[in-house]
Amino acid sequence: MGLGKFFSCLFDSELLGHEIVNAQVKAYERHKQRFPQAEPHELLACTWLSRQKARLQNVNNPNMQMVSYTETFIFACVPPSQCARALGLYTVYKERPDIIGNYPAFTEEYSRLMEHVFEAQQNGTIYDLYSKYNPRMAEKA
Repeated sequence: MGLGKFFSCLFDSELLGHEIVNAQVKAYERHKQRFPQAEPHELLACTWLSRQKARLQNVNNPNMQMVSYTETFIFACVPPSQCARALGLYTVYKERPDIIGNYPAFTEEYSRLMEHVFEAQQNGTIYDLYSKYNPRMAEKA
């Protein structure tokens, strides 16, 4: 984020929300370039850990690494083209619920992206949906 955008975000919560989402998408894409054979869930876990590291958390802690997979499981059930965006929207919700409350477009997009995941949770097919995008990881489970 450039200096101008940084200062804009200080005064514009909606812009800050978009920047949080975009930062998650960019981190996901960086991890994807670095680890081209990785499945979406692995990339999402790395993305989540990157955010935690920026928040000065110890990402080398095995418990933190396990949490990264737990926190990102449902987002790994979203098509790879949109999973990082869903994680970014969730990050806004967790870190800045005021933005979610003031700008319903964030919630609307999240609901749209997660609709099939929530349906799969309800009807018991979440593992099938997860396996669709993460076949290697699903074999280990």
